[in-house]
Order: sequence, then structure tokens, then C-alpha cells
Amino acid sequence: MAAQRLDMLVDLVDSSDRVIGTAKRRQILQQNAGFRVAHVFVFNRAGDLLVQQIAQGLRHAGQWGSSVAGYLQAGETYRQAAERKLRQELGIAPVVVAHGKTSMADQSALKFIELFTGLHDGPFSPNATELNRVEFLSLPQIAAERTTAQRVFTETFVHVLDFYLHAPPVAPPLVP
Repeated sequence: MAAQRLDMLVDLVDSSDRVIGTAKRRQILQQNAGFRVAHVFVFNRAGDLLVQQIAQGLRHAGQWGSSVAGYLQAGETYRQAAERKLRQELGIAPVVVAHGKTSMADQSALKFIELFTGLHDGPFSPNATELNRVEFLSLPQIAAERTTAQRVFTETFVHVLDFYLHAPPVAPPLVP
């Protein structure tokens, strides 16, 4: 599974997020190429955010991150990747709304991230090859745990969460 994941073809993009070629996922960071990922924040009706602990054997194993996240396959849209990862990692298919796009450095590469939000109270069917466990946390609890380092969050999750909290959505938010 890990080799298959790393051999997945992904689009290489320029500094404006325009496709300029393709490469195997394992080559992206070594090539310092721009690439694309989709993140989804799944909220429950109480407004808590579902976070996942990344499975052993994966990059950032044991750290906590977005409800789901994943590289876009070559030719795939951000939305298609978000919906695919929701099915693969959590076994759900909620309606997702685009929140917006941000970017950040990932080692020496530029990573473009489109964030989607969705509403789902569970149950979930977590994929054990992708994640150890999932948990709903309130946004104040996440802020407190970031401050105390009680839980280690991925750098990308922290970036995307800050983007979510400070950038207005590009579409109206879901109403529980």
C-alpha cells in the first residue's frame, strides 16, 4: 500500500497552481516542485472538528491533522480528491463546500491546499492503513492543546486551521 501511494502520479504545478507536468508522488519533494493537496474539515452538529491521528508508517505518523487530507492524483480536481479521501479514510460521503485555497512551503516545495468543509456526526469507518483514530474536538480545545503541546498537530493542519479561522469562506458555510 505504501509503495502504491508513493507511486501515484500527481500533477506538478507552477507558482500560480497551473499544471506543468506529472511525476510520481515520491519524487515531488526531491524535485522541489509545486503540488496540490485537498483537506476537509468535518464538523459535527455541535460545531466540533473531527481530527485524525495519522497511522504508523506514514509521513507525520502519530501526529494529528485534518479530518482527511490527500494529494491530488494527476488530472483530479481538488473536490474529487476531497470526496475520494472522505470515502477512503472515513467511509463517508457528506456534501462538501469549498472554503478557499492557501499555499505553504513543504520542505523546499510549494504546496497548494484547497480546504473544504462538511457536516457529519458519524458513524465513521476509519481506514487503519491511513489513521490510528479520529476524535471530535472543539475549536477552543484545539487552541488550548496547540498552546500546551498536549497533542502534536501537523504543520500543515496548523496552517490550514489558521487559514480557516482567518479567511472568509468562498461559499456560504453549512448550517447544522
